[in-house]
Amino acid sequence: MENITDAIRKRIRQVLFRMLRETDFLTKDNQINTTAISPALIRSIFQTILKSCYCFLNGNTKEED
Repeated sequence: MENITDAIRKRIRQVLFRMLRETDFLTKDNQINTTAISPALIRSIFQTILKSCYCFLNGNTKEED
């Protein structure tokens, strides 16, 4: 991910925060809702995000496991 532009990095961050707010993992004040998140869930979320970013950066339209 070191080859991405600042604009892409900011967009990924913006989308990530929007996703976390929409799923109630973040409050409206951008505080983590700790009662909703287990370590396993955090790992799963970030693995999914990393796969999506990898596909986006490589121009793939489908994620592969």
